[in-house]
Amino acid sequence: LPSPALNGTAMPERQPHRGDGFVARTHAATSAATPAGASAKISAETSAETSAGISAETVRILPMTLLDGPEVLRILGEGIATGHATFEMSVPPWDAWDAGHLVAPRWVAKGPVEDLEKGDPGGAVPGDAGAGGAVLAEALLGWAALSAVSARTVYAGVAELSVYVAADARGRGVGRALIRALVEASEELGIWTLQAGIFPENEASLRLHRAHGFREVGRRERIGRLRGTWRDVLLLERRSPVVGRDA
Repeated sequence: LPSPALNGTAMPERQPHRGDGFVARTHAATSAATPAGASAKISAETSAETSAGISAETVRILPMTLLDGPEVLRILGEGIATGHATFEMSVPPWDAWDAGHLVAPRWVAKGPVEDLEKGDPGGAVPGDAGAGGAVLAEALLGWAALSAVSARTVYAGVAELSVYVAADARGRGVGRALIRALVEASEELGIWTLQAGIFPENEASLRLHRAHGFREVGRRERIGRLRGTWRDVLLLERRSPVVGRDA
């Protein structure tokens, strides 16, 4: 079966507190395994290439850290709520999420949002004044990570990706920035094939993956039940043109 974390873009049933099962290896290991200088390079490219799609906001793509954990799970919860992102029915505790994903690459997208009088957006931190004098804060807008598909050595370079974008950040180029960063980092780490299991109804995710070199390799009919309904899953994959090539 495909990973329960099917690719999605988008309510927190459980929002853990810091220290509630969060393990220090996430930050240390991810930082160590992320290709040197990758976050700065990708941040600069993202700012230049996606600004038109996100209304002059600047999206920074950074390695996921321990402190990002609660927001990562919150955004996963928003994806679960759509009914088209994953077979999961509830947000897992952090230690289960952590164990189910490769230590690296793990990326988060962060960008400025208006600091509304009703209260700061979840995960936002104080920021500078923006255009028109609006006070801006930086929030976590989405995340991307990989999961192993098999424990067999022959499949060591094959991984399944998950890309989730916060509900209020969709359609603004965040998913494009995350998937580009994930593809680039995965190749630098020697991963030759990325695969994704996507519900046919999740048209936005299908468009996103196809635009970044993924092709449909099959349809798994009635592969699992979600909320009492049998669902199909499309299997997509991207074979790296640079990793795992014969000399």
